[in-house]
Amino acid sequence: MNNYWKSLERLGFVGTQMSTELNATPVPYGVTVAQAAELDTALSNFVDARTAVENKRAELRAAVEEQNAFRDALINNMGFLAKNIYNNPSVTPAMIALLGLEPRDTSNTSAIPYTPTSFEATPNADGSVKLSWNRNGNSSRAVFIVEQKDAGGEWSIFTTTTKTRETHFGFAPGEEKWFRVYASINGQVSAPSFEDSIYTAAPSAPTVSLAA
Repeated sequence: MNNYWKSLERLGFVGTQMSTELNATPVPYGVTVAQAAELDTALSNFVDARTAVENKRAELRAAVEEQNAFRDALINNMGFLAKNIYNNPSVTPAMIALLGLEPRDTSNTSAIPYTPTSFEATPNADGSVKLSWNRNGNSSRAVFIVEQKDAGGEWSIFTTTTKTRETHFGFAPGEEKWFRVYASINGQVSAPSFEDSIYTAAPSAPTVSLAA
């Protein structure tokens, strides 16, 4: 019986049917007019209370939607300000703490440079040299530092670039040069790439003595 009355919709439906029928013809059912009137009053009170609850629910839904809209606006506003604050180098960790913000995240692994791969130095007859390599996961923030040396000499910086291929001119055809490249981000540098050379002298063929 309790489960039956738990359904408010069913309760209201049956109550309405009973009130309508018993207020119209109470005698055949053995119900007095006063009892039918009491049922009608109870039904009216129930309907009014349920209407009030539904109105409160609608008001609550509207209030929650308004709260969520203001919440999103607040998050966007705070996020914009926090981004500017975190990117401002003059703002100290103590100042950030006073704002209730989390400390700056310094564990960004994307700032670690990776060694460039597939490095190639390709000479041309006009003395130009095409240098190319693979970025190997380095972001657009990476600066590539190309070094060169003469055969048997010391490495020195030849050029810096954010590109992964460049052509340079002014080399003397036949003059041996060696190149390599490494990546740099925020003062950190990767290991150098494999070396490649241009105009490398071919090894001389061994002398064969022919005995008479």
